[in-house]
Amino acid sequence: MVMVEPFLTSLNSIISTPVSAARPTKNHPAFRFALRSAAQPMHYHELASSRAKRYKGKEKALPENDWLQCAEWLLGGNCRSRLFATHHPPHAAVSHSPLPQALSGSARNFASASKPAVVQHAEPTGPPPKSIISHFIYDKPFSDGARVELDLAYDAFMALRQQDDPWTKSTRNILRFMDRAVSTAEDSLDHFKDRDALRYWGDRLRALLSEGGSVASRSEEDFRRHCLLIRTFAMVQDLPRAMTAFRKFEELSDRYAGIKDVRFRMYRSLLLAHFHLYGVRGVLDFLAKEWTTAGQPLMGLTNAKSMNPRVKLFIDTTFYILDEIDSPISILFDRRDRDPTARARIGHILISWLLSRRCPEEALSVWESMERQSLECDLYVQMLVVRSLARNKARELGIMSYSRASQPFADSDLEERQQRAFLKTGLHITCHLGDVNRAETYFKDIQKRGFADTMDVAMLMHAFAVSGNAERAAEIFQEQFPDAPAGSVGRAPAVYHYTEVLLAHARARDIEGMNAWLEKMKSLGQPPDAYVWNVILHSFAERGELESALKLLDEMRSLGLHLNPADYTSVMGVFGSRKEPLSAEAIYKRAMQEGVKPDRRMIATLMRAHALAGSWRGVVRAFDFLKSSRVRQHRPQIDVYNILLKSYVHLGAPFSIVSDVFAKAEQSGIRPNTETFHLLIQAACDARDMETANSLLAQMDRLGKSGASTVAVNVFAMTIIMSGYLRLGDKVKAKQVYDDMVARGIKPSSVTYSAILKAYCRDENEDSIRIARDFLQVLIDTKHEERTWVPKNAPYSVALEQLHGPLISNFVRVGDPEEVEKVIQDMFNLGGEPSLATWTLLLKVYRRVGDIESVRAVWPNILEIAYHRPLAEARQQLPENSSHDDLLRRGNGTLCSPLSLYMDALSVAGYHNEVAEVWQKLHEEGFAFDVHNWNQLVIALVRAGDPERAFSMVEHVIIPSQRFEQDVPEERDMVVDSPLVFQEGQEPEKNEVKRSVYRLAAARLRRRAFDRRLQEHDPRFRPSDKSSDDPALSLFALSQISPLWMAWRAHRSTLRALLGALEQLRTGRLVQRVLRQDEMDVRDDDWEEQQRKAELAEASYGRICEECPETVALVEEFGRSEMARAERQAKQDIIVT
Repeated sequence: MVMVEPFLTSLNSIISTPVSAARPTKNHPAFRFALRSAAQPMHYHELASSRAKRYKGKEKALPENDWLQCAEWLLGGNCRSRLFATHHPPHAAVSHSPLPQALSGSARNFASASKPAVVQHAEPTGPPPKSIISHFIYDKPFSDGARVELDLAYDAFMALRQQDDPWTKSTRNILRFMDRAVSTAEDSLDHFKDRDALRYWGDRLRALLSEGGSVASRSEEDFRRHCLLIRTFAMVQDLPRAMTAFRKFEELSDRYAGIKDVRFRMYRSLLLAHFHLYGVRGVLDFLAKEWTTAGQPLMGLTNAKSMNPRVKLFIDTTFYILDEIDSPISILFDRRDRDPTARARIGHILISWLLSRRCPEEALSVWESMERQSLECDLYVQMLVVRSLARNKARELGIMSYSRASQPFADSDLEERQQRAFLKTGLHITCHLGDVNRAETYFKDIQKRGFADTMDVAMLMHAFAVSGNAERAAEIFQEQFPDAPAGSVGRAPAVYHYTEVLLAHARARDIEGMNAWLEKMKSLGQPPDAYVWNVILHSFAERGELESALKLLDEMRSLGLHLNPADYTSVMGVFGSRKEPLSAEAIYKRAMQEGVKPDRRMIATLMRAHALAGSWRGVVRAFDFLKSSRVRQHRPQIDVYNILLKSYVHLGAPFSIVSDVFAKAEQSGIRPNTETFHLLIQAACDARDMETANSLLAQMDRLGKSGASTVAVNVFAMTIIMSGYLRLGDKVKAKQVYDDMVARGIKPSSVTYSAILKAYCRDENEDSIRIARDFLQVLIDTKHEERTWVPKNAPYSVALEQLHGPLISNFVRVGDPEEVEKVIQDMFNLGGEPSLATWTLLLKVYRRVGDIESVRAVWPNILEIAYHRPLAEARQQLPENSSHDDLLRRGNGTLCSPLSLYMDALSVAGYHNEVAEVWQKLHEEGFAFDVHNWNQLVIALVRAGDPERAFSMVEHVIIPSQRFEQDVPEERDMVVDSPLVFQEGQEPEKNEVKRSVYRLAAARLRRRAFDRRLQEHDPRFRPSDKSSDDPALSLFALSQISPLWMAWRAHRSTLRALLGALEQLRTGRLVQRVLRQDEMDVRDDDWEEQQRKAELAEASYGRICEECPETVALVEEFGRSEMARAERQAKQDIIVT
């Protein structure tokens, strides 16, 4: 904008002077100039140049003879005695979150209000004052995008008044302008830092309000002006006069109850004043006292889509203020000196706020705290908590909470609203569980009472959809909506009814049925919406169909559909199950690029992906992010703590550490669920502490029988204990556990039977193998309806593989490919499907017996399952502007093991070119190789007669990766701004190393030695009464010192191959490649050829020593240690003989 000279100083002196009822004298020269100028309308460029310094914080207050003196009928008497009661002295809140603004542009419009105005130059032409005021009132920008600031709007208003414009004589116009001005000042100024500015504008606007002319008593204008008067007092934090005026307002409140915008803006101003003077507790006391007008609107409206904007703004502001609360239960307990009714109201407000923040676990804690204090919690509010628990995947708590509310429902006469809420919530929970029998019972009860609507029909359909009964879901649709096209008059299906049928077909894996219903929707004028695609996407993800999920995600993006955190969470979960944490991070990063705000479940899914892959640093970082996040919904709950516990268990941490982490979670108010006990029992069994494992099982039993928890003994817990005894070789006690399981009516699963079969196969004698085979045949011959081992929520083929797996592994171990083929064929004949594990075992046995042709025949099947999922589509999940170093270098973690086996078999058989081809192909496709792959490549290069490249791989890949992995700081920053481990902006070579380092698998530990090392030598793991409150501390430390199976290092077999190659070169012999069986070994060289090869060997040796000094030093040190070990062994043999 072109700058022009400022307006005359005389006009600045008028505008910068506080306006009062006493007008300036006409003899004032500046006023005479203003009168001369009044004949011509003022324009934007004049007003823009008139903004001068408004205040210094020391200006004289308004004269005492202002309009307020005429309001003694309102403010007379002892104002202080009518202050809002509080037992806390006035104080400023310690910290505060940014509050929602009344109008979107407020903060932008008032940038200069909190500091001396800067004189700006404007275009020589601009909008007139009326246009400025209009744009200000309606918050509309000018054509150049600029918005009107408060001081400019005020100048325009005063200019019109000086011109005696009729617009300024209208009380309604003045009230509209005042309402906008007060809102702008409230939202644009910091109530702690800009108190002088607030006082300045509060006094100025109140003075303007006093000059608005007379209005009829108890009229709508009187009501509106009274609300504005209260707001100006609240804005300057003058609560005595604000609350005194508020009492007068109550007399007009009922008459103008329908004017919600003015009313709730006034409530919001009082709310802010209470917050800035008395903190959160003052706000809660105010809401509890003014329950009917200000408190009740907060209840049950957390998910309302259609709501008056001003009511929503009031609710949002209230909840933003409550975000300052650290412990809601403490807040409620601290108010125990209040009236029980007021405390119950505070409890309801806290619950409603927590539900709006998607923190149902904390809302349940407040509900229980109310019960402990004998405070009544409304049944309708209880049902809101139960539904929120179910929606946020805390269904165990939801079921328990619903059961708690069942007794009051049965014993008392409830109002219709509560009856409706209770029954519909019961339908909601049972439908999400897929409990069709109970769902139909609830639906019939709802119908009988006349409460049923189309949403209840959808919920009933959902029960059958979750259970995979597509036929019954379609029948309900036809019964409720017989031939009713969408949009027809009367009872017509909504899009969510079609969605439930689609979900049912998806759960039943009926792709044709899904397509048929999609076509039906289109033909009836009901095109699929985002929710339909979300359901299909989640269905693909649940079944682990990554290719379909990625394609659908890309299609949804191309259609412009809104992708929510749940969509990305589904795909991240699939990558997590495939042990690909970097791929999960790539999806997370893409979501952030698209503006998706992650919720706790999304971050927990990323944390789980790291846990399953053994990436302990990733687990710790995600936990630290959740723990330090200011977003309340991110606070770790039992789902996050279970992932942390699972990491400790997989890492092989001593039971004392796992138990300590569990104790810390309980101290934080976290409730253990069934999975928590599974992990604790597993940790106890791993530590061979069967007494503690049985004690935990007994605790589960007590909780289940008490009815106070949904935790109960189940097949998983008993199978873990049975497996523990079997690993100890105690088949008698294992049999007792199995008998107890049957006696309890618990049906053994395929995992249970697999543990029994493994125990027999572990004995490695013919009788045990025969018993295992006979037992397997008994299970297979069982009638279909009696097969308790068939899982409900997993494919039948998975159960078959779990049952046949122990026998297959046994025959692989003894090197019997014929028996392996036979068992696998039997499994396929029963309906089993080829899996990566099955093909890998077959590859392993062929490699063991040297059947290279069979090895080569199996490999394409492994690629098809494990790798041939279009990684190009996976790359599409990354931002388009990602750098080359940020491209996915990940492949599939489960392919690493079979790749090493395949390379070993090829190189031993002399197929060196095929080794190079498969490595190059996978590398070009973005596969991330693990430490075993690189070690196997080194050995393959030696076998191929290329020792220089073999040494180079160790020098430039394995050793730097080992160094990077060991380069872990002793202290960690627990406050992190991202859960991602793989960050942008790192050096390329470090990126390459990091991509490989985090291709980890579950740790396999030397448990006894590890436990002793922790207990005796590491002070971080010694018992202490002053244990840290950080539950991830031990995991961070363990990740630095644990003997990981996947730790980066050159393996002994690798060093042995390199040592042999180095010795050959040192003695002048070239390393010869391994020949294929069909190749002839012609090595009768003449003396000259031998001399030439010796020179080549010497040159190669020199290059290796020069270019790979660290590797050479490592190999020579290994050689010396091997020689020393051989000498010690020789001496021991001499002594023995």
